[in-house]
Amino acid sequence: MIQIIPAIIVKNFKQLDEKIALVKDYCNFVQVDITDGEFTHNTTWPYVGDNGEYAQLATEEVGLPFWEEVDYEFHLMIEKPEETVSEWIKMGASRIIIQIESTEKMQEIIDLCKATSVEVGIALKPATDIELLTPYIEDISCIQCMGNAELGRHGAPLDVSVLEKIQILREKYPDMTIAIDIGVHADTAGSLIDAGVDTLIAGSAIFDAENIAEAIENLRQG
Repeated sequence: MIQIIPAIIVKNFKQLDEKIALVKDYCNFVQVDITDGEFTHNTTWPYVGDNGEYAQLATEEVGLPFWEEVDYEFHLMIEKPEETVSEWIKMGASRIIIQIESTEKMQEIIDLCKATSVEVGIALKPATDIELLTPYIEDISCIQCMGNAELGRHGAPLDVSVLEKIQILREKYPDMTIAIDIGVHADTAGSLIDAGVDTLIAGSAIFDAENIAEAIENLRQG
């Protein structure tokens, strides 16, 4: 079955709570996009709008919203994610997604996550060489293809060149979970699934819909 994961971009912790509340009854996993304004142009919580919640979560004083009902994956679109990944793990991440272009210490990150039983996924932009995945492929749980090089915001169009990349990855790694993020909506879901993805990560297609449950089901059906 195709998995649908809502992509959540927020400017403060209150928005995170509000958005999780909208989707928690329809999805087992949510992906929270974290951008620092350096690796991407956009800046999200906790690099803006933080009122102490980040420190409280990292020291386990409080829990993530609805943490008993949904699993969290954090997509770290930040420079040097190795410097903060341990804090995201402490917050209760089930999976960490790392942009392969953002670090020279991918194995260090993978080893840290594995030591704490947290899954790791590697994300790559449309133009990034898939051969960069080779040293890590046995240690990761998913590959996340980005549907556009413009990261960190909702509504970017799908770069159709990613379809060929997905097909190649599916042939090369037939048992790997392959996800697509950016450009995922009702008009593209079918072609993305046909190309070989088994996980659709969608933001505006879900949160801008009048009926969220229906929007998620439409994506699942392709």
